Amino acid sequence: MQSNQTITDTFTTARNIFIYPASYPVLTSILDVNGFETISNYDVYTQSYTTRDSVSTLYRIYQLKNDTSQSLFSNTYKF
Repeated sequence: MQSNQTITDTFTTARNIFIYPASYPVLTSILDVNGFETISNYDVYTQSYTTRDSVSTLYRIYQLKNDTSQSLFSNTYKF
């Protein structure tokens, strides 16, 4: 279901990734836990994935440009 999402992650020396079907609109905003706009820190691309039963779906992928380490860090993704 298409709606704004708030996701809390913990990761070490990694790049945060948010993936969703490309049929949904592009994100308008990615806010960190402090309310700061961070969408410019992400690369955006689309990629098709094919399941074992040959169903292909195009996904939009937002990937943080640089490695980071975060503990219980929340991002809000807005359409």
